[in-house]
Amino acid sequence: MTRLSQPIGAGQGIGRLLLDAAMETLQARGSERFVLSTAFQNEAARSLFTSMGFRPAMVEMIREADAHGLTP
Repeated sequence: MTRLSQPIGAGQGIGRLLLDAAMETLQARGSERFVLSTAFQNEAARSLFTSMGFRPAMVEMIREADAHGLTP
């Protein structure tokens, strides 16, 4: 999917504020680690997460079901 326009509020720091607030709340409740997921193509989210100290930890592999059997 190609996005032709930016969502309202994009680039204004709202995501950072929300993520900071969520992590602060969770840490106050005893969380010791935060795990986030996003689509690989979502460069804005990956950039935000990296700038906030998150690092890649796992790779998820997917494949579409094949109508003609299990082998590609």
